Amino acid sequence: MDYEMIDTKKLDERGRQIIITLNSDYPIFKTMAKLNVSLFGGVLFDGDNVSLIMYLEKPADMKREDSIFLSKVPHKDLGDFVVIKDSSKEFSELLALGQALRVYSVILDTIHFNNGKVVIYLRYLMADEAMITKMITFSNRNIPGFSLEYLGKSEQFENLIRRLSKFAGISVVSLTFSPLSKEKNPDSKLKDYIMEVKYAEQEKIVCVYNSSTDISGEKIHRLKKEPDFYSGEIIDDELSKLLSFLTVEEILTFRRVVKYENSNYNIDFYLLKSAQKIFLKRVSDYVQKHPDNKLSITEIQELKGEG
Repeated sequence: MDYEMIDTKKLDERGRQIIITLNSDYPIFKTMAKLNVSLFGGVLFDGDNVSLIMYLEKPADMKREDSIFLSKVPHKDLGDFVVIKDSSKEFSELLALGQALRVYSVILDTIHFNNGKVVIYLRYLMADEAMITKMITFSNRNIPGFSLEYLGKSEQFENLIRRLSKFAGISVVSLTFSPLSKEKNPDSKLKDYIMEVKYAEQEKIVCVYNSSTDISGEKIHRLKKEPDFYSGEIIDDELSKLLSFLTVEEILTFRRVVKYENSNYNIDFYLLKSAQKIFLKRVSDYVQKHPDNKLSITEIQELKGEG
């Protein structure tokens, strides 16, 4: 039977979307604007510090402007693409983004850098509308170049990704995971759920959960006014270790969704296609290190852009 990607309708249909644009005089963005460079990025947390990670694909016929851009910025060459990391405290917008992601239900879909303009795609639940309003008000007053491009009902995530895939190849890698601990000691108290990763911070991964049964506990709390939604850390230590191992700065992930059912996990990773080889190498390394934990690749597919 063919594998079907995790149905995220319950996560998506309650969602709200906010698209923020930033026009900054920060040197790297001025260089992008001058050279007409387009690339995607994400963020990494380390305590109170937020680092911006940018990814640029390296096709055989790389544009002259992209080559010039790389000659002007420090970067790590990984063959099919390069990684640019910037954690300068001069770019205060990073701190505002960090604050937004601390809101319980907020999830970062991606950051698109296009011609020097920074476009940030976020999703959240109605329960956090008041906190989002405070964030917007604060940012509008205190961050030069801040602009709210859209605020309203969220489009289906897959539609967004297909639209963005016109700028870079995007793949979905689907995994199944059955840790040995679950086989030996099945947890009857742990109910079925679907969850999405918000962000990773050191060895902690924070998520938004959807479940029709109560899964609240020490690490997870129920969101107000959203009875089927929860926010918190990953419950299963083995799953947390796996996702931490696969979440490295060399791999840009647009979305990480997990479905827990009958003591097994299905996991969908939406990632930059040029990073697929490195991702699969990480999967292989995990299998070699943890042979008793059953981890399998069930499907790989590329999402095609509109038109």
